[in-house]
Amino acid sequence: MGPKIGSIYTDQDEINYVLEDRDECTAKNTFVIPKTATWQYLKDNAEQDDIKVREDDAFDQIQDLLTDYNRQLSNILPRIFVKSELSAKQTGGIINLLSHPKFSEKENPESDILGGIYEYYIGRFAMAEGSGAGQFFTPGSIVRLLVELLEPYKGRIFDPACGSGGMFVQSMRFINEHGGNKSDISIYR
Repeated sequence: MGPKIGSIYTDQDEINYVLEDRDECTAKNTFVIPKTATWQYLKDNAEQDDIKVREDDAFDQIQDLLTDYNRQLSNILPRIFVKSELSAKQTGGIINLLSHPKFSEKENPESDILGGIYEYYIGRFAMAEGSGAGQFFTPGSIVRLLVELLEPYKGRIFDPACGSGGMFVQSMRFINEHGGNKSDISIYR
């Protein structure tokens, strides 16, 4: 095995070995996404007339990985882009918009713009549908309070009713704000 700094491999041969060995990836609960299913590939091809087909193909490739990992995860990524009413230009425009650095955690670590948008709309849906839909939605303020009470510095975070993943997002935010190490926790749903 090559030299490691923390848990980061520095030897390119070691990196290639881990990336090409399916058992190594499975042991680390990691998937190697095929190049034609990566965000970078979709971004590079956003202006192509067949971008909707490429997106559906990417979903198929990721779906195959998920199904191989766990049969219960089959059929969760349907082919929806070709059937959508969006044009190829609109679809590519969304990819380009979401590729902007302001949506990147790496470029903008304090912001969870997409999570905030999702939380806003799921909350609006719950309010519009009444208690029937709202019973499955926990407002962000309640999730933040729960996380503050739990103080998840180390160990496992379990959310059996994982909807939007808010408990996990808020736990990571808590760790970052309190000088913790995200490697000290693991998440389960």
